[in-house]
Amino acid sequence: MSDFLDPKTDQAPCFPVLAIFASGQVRFLNDLEPLRYAPVDDIRQRAYDGLEIFDSAARRFRLVGWFADGEVNFLARLLAWVFPPESSVHLTLAKPEPPDLEAMRGQLLEAAYRSPDYFETTFLLDVWVEKISAAESAAEMIGLFAEFEGA
Repeated sequence: MSDFLDPKTDQAPCFPVLAIFASGQVRFLNDLEPLRYAPVDDIRQRAYDGLEIFDSAARRFRLVGWFADGEVNFLARLLAWVFPPESSVHLTLAKPEPPDLEAMRGQLLEAAYRSPDYFETTFLLDVWVEKISAAESAAEMIGLFAEFEGA
């Protein structure tokens, strides 16, 4: 399933969503457009590997494949090395898993412990853990990151 999902079906994410990267970075998104472009360094470092998206209904969308335009073209890679642009990224998402608030909470807590410096740019890690643990809904968890990113 590609990221160009028909919003009229139950297969599309309910926005806003949280994108959780394997690095521990969490991004609040009102649509998937920001994921469609990435700095060349992120592409080289395979930053999208292991990406999971949780929507407002606590459904998990796993990334099952991705590629970047020009990823295999030598000239494009050489130019990107000299002039680091953003590249288009094409995502393939699996069908959503059933809503699971505890899985969402677990992934967020794991991300916080994996990347405490990222989280501590706003609150101490203990405060994040407390806020995530106390959240009673997916919308409330997503709201924490809306504040974090100033959305």
